[in-house]
Amino acid sequence: MRFASSIISWFDDRMNPIVVKELRQGVQSRFVVSIVNLLIVALVVISAGAVMTMHEHEMDRGGGRDIFCVLQGALFIATMSLLPGYAMFRLRNERGAINVDLYFITTLTARKLVRGKFFATMSLATMLYSVCLPFMLFTYMLKGYDIPSMLTTMAIGFIVSAATTMIALVIGAVTSGRILGLIVAAIAFLMSFYVSIGLSVGMAVFLHEGVLEIFHGTHSLYFSGSILVVVLLSIRLAEAMAVGLVSAPSSNRTLDFRIWSTIFLVVTGCVIAGIFYFFSTFVDRELIFLWALIATQMVVFVMVVGISEPEGYSTRLLRQRPKSGLFRLLSLPYMAGVTGGIFWAALHVVAVILLSSLAFELSRSHYTSHHYYYSFERDYNGLILWTYYMFAYGLTARLLMRTVLKRIPAKFGWGVMLLLMAVLILLSILISFLVLPGRFYDSHEWMLFNPFVAIDQSDPDAYYFFSLAWAIAALALNMIYDMKNFIVYMTTEMPVDDSAPAPVVAPIIGPPVVNRQPSADEGFGNSSPASIPIDPGGTD
Repeated sequence: MRFASSIISWFDDRMNPIVVKELRQGVQSRFVVSIVNLLIVALVVISAGAVMTMHEHEMDRGGGRDIFCVLQGALFIATMSLLPGYAMFRLRNERGAINVDLYFITTLTARKLVRGKFFATMSLATMLYSVCLPFMLFTYMLKGYDIPSMLTTMAIGFIVSAATTMIALVIGAVTSGRILGLIVAAIAFLMSFYVSIGLSVGMAVFLHEGVLEIFHGTHSLYFSGSILVVVLLSIRLAEAMAVGLVSAPSSNRTLDFRIWSTIFLVVTGCVIAGIFYFFSTFVDRELIFLWALIATQMVVFVMVVGISEPEGYSTRLLRQRPKSGLFRLLSLPYMAGVTGGIFWAALHVVAVILLSSLAFELSRSHYTSHHYYYSFERDYNGLILWTYYMFAYGLTARLLMRTVLKRIPAKFGWGVMLLLMAVLILLSILISFLVLPGRFYDSHEWMLFNPFVAIDQSDPDAYYFFSLAWAIAALALNMIYDMKNFIVYMTTEMPVDDSAPAPVVAPIIGPPVVNRQPSADEGFGNSSPASIPIDPGGTD
């Protein structure tokens, strides 16, 4: 008994209080109760209606399979659209100006807050899966799919539900106005609804082909394991993004996200390299383009976030630096601030372009059709050209904010970038139309600022040279300001204040203490705990 009680006590001490809070409020919420009741009613009506209306010859042809697909669709809609939307609104409401208890009163970290919301939502999703499981296994008695295949598809759906829940938490962590928040939430809900429908159809095809046959063999196991690793890394990366959005502005809020972005790029690159090393004749080379697409756009996203960060470093961040000079230098790209963001993006975009270009050159000999390789190489060149232009526009926008547009807050760096793109593209089109009105689409010399025209050219050498030179020049000019931040980061030493008193921790259990001024009879010297009156109330 002592061992069991010690285990329960250990588990109770380490349980996330946000999970307990969310589950307690969730079971009392009308929304969650309505979802459970509606799902049960839908399962009963679909199962009973199908059994009563299905003919015997339809049952012999496997009528239980159709019932399972319909039940699975209802489950996916509930766990991939409704529950993530509930978690998103819960997090968004608690980030408002009224509900700020979790941010300023408690000592919970941002990571505990996000993980608590996530695990609470997935606990509710587990409850819905347990509700649907008997109905789905009942379809096996109606000559439906085999039980291992059904459990496999439900496991895949549960993983996708976890991914959509974490993405919903990222959207809920973004601070925006009420109208913009509602628009973004509506778009996210529609996208998750279409994802749930598409996954239901895909799982139906997946079951029709046979799950055990698809997972049979070394190739399929390697691919399925690789996809699982990538999905789990994506969930962890989204969690790091949500934690950064929830964290205080003075903290190193981008550290976790940039570290996991590097890990994601390295792991996915190793997965692609392993596929080509072991199965070079089995896998299409489009995977190289897929990895290059994901990697370059992720680096562009980090660059856009970086140019929207403030100048300099807070005192709290400078105290968190490594003491060693070498480790301090290596940690600079992962520290919050515009300098770290630009350094991280510049280093990673060079590595991604070099590795993907090398992979394309090594895979050139595997193509039997030169025309197919040429068209594929053209798409890859357009992707790299688009990346150059995004870096050029982003770094130029930050340079303008450092020189001309100093009054604009740093958090609107992404807006300045989009505005600069719109102005230069429209200006180039206008000049081309005025100079060559009859054939302004052919005036390529006036379209150098337009990336949409550049990526569609059959001979984009001029665009390559212009965009790369523009990006390097903008990076060099930004380095003038970044060197000041670099010197501050590397050389400034923060003094340690040993005279600061230890923080006073308020009691967790016990009646509240009345904070009042001592009377004239008591005086300021008589301040022992026994002389301070205690309110006997607070029984609730």
